Amino acid sequence: MGQPSIMIKFQTAAEESISLLSKGVVGVILRQIGTEGDVSATPNGAYSITSADEIPEGLNESNRGYIQRALIGSVNRPRKVLAYVLGGTTEKPEDIKNALQYFASQTVDYLCAPPEGEDADVTALVDWVKKQREDQRIYKAVVAHQAADCEGEINFTTIGIQVGGDIYSAAEYASRIAGMLAGSGVQGSCTYLPLLEVTDFERLENRAAEDQAAESGQLILLHDGRKAKLGRGVNSLVTTGKDQGPMLKKIKIVETRDRMTYDLRLAIEDSYIGKYNNDYSDKLTLLSSISAYMREMEESGYLKAGATTVGIDIAAQRAYLKKQGVNVDSMSEQQIKEADTDSFVFVLVKCRPLDAIEDVVINIDMRRDGVNA
Repeated sequence: MGQPSIMIKFQTAAEESISLLSKGVVGVILRQIGTEGDVSATPNGAYSITSADEIPEGLNESNRGYIQRALIGSVNRPRKVLAYVLGGTTEKPEDIKNALQYFASQTVDYLCAPPEGEDADVTALVDWVKKQREDQRIYKAVVAHQAADCEGEINFTTIGIQVGGDIYSAAEYASRIAGMLAGSGVQGSCTYLPLLEVTDFERLENRAAEDQAAESGQLILLHDGRKAKLGRGVNSLVTTGKDQGPMLKKIKIVETRDRMTYDLRLAIEDSYIGKYNNDYSDKLTLLSSISAYMREMEESGYLKAGATTVGIDIAAQRAYLKKQGVNVDSMSEQQIKEADTDSFVFVLVKCRPLDAIEDVVINIDMRRDGVNA
């Protein structure tokens, strides 16, 4: 029979009032390899970090920098960085699965693989995030040079990133990007967020190549002649279908959808599962709580105001009843709404996530009055 499930499906076409939960957590996985027979001075395991002075003593310069870059943020600083340090030795390094098992019990907005960018580590993280999202767990990751074709994977591909006298790879700068995304505000998207510390990077040859990068699901850096900034805020999703429309290629839209999924799931699990009878009256209580949450999402600027509806999913409920052998052909819509559906509640939420201003067309007419072109 399995565990009770809450399937919250969003078609692309957030108790007791369910309230918005805080965001802004970056998860970083690090490797700190000790020497054979001497690992006592090597930090390992999990750390919660809110400022640079909380970075564990003993981390090497690469790992310290990786955390420091995650803490910079953008509109806001991330609320915290959760770091999991993989120990072991060069002969027997700790398996990345230990870090992933830790993060499976944490609330994290964006995860990053170790800055070395080893293929095995990055592939393991990408596959893990995909599997978690299949199970309705809304983890996301910033990875380098990974065409994952997944809305939860941000494929950062800019190389040769110069900061002062240092030059970083895309993998080494993934934590900086994750911190920017976790620290972004409600208003607007991450598109064109500046990276003021970056003085140069390996640029694509022309605007057409930059446009093609976005089309192929790559998040890159651009330069406007004054500063470095993020390009269009896209994730790695390129293959879309009925349930994954083009809107889900945008980091902002996925962030809104994931936020609703997380908030609703947690609130329903905490306040409704096993605590109410599954009759029509108590279903309406649940719908009322979801509606209150959705109104808050509209007021907070995540969703288009007045475009949200919440109700019983008539089609899903009719299909369920029919599968149970109920003659639904003779039932009215209201009778289907009020019918006994055992332990299942079928809810249909329709909403419209707000996109950001990203494409502006300006026509400048400099003709004299009455003179045709």
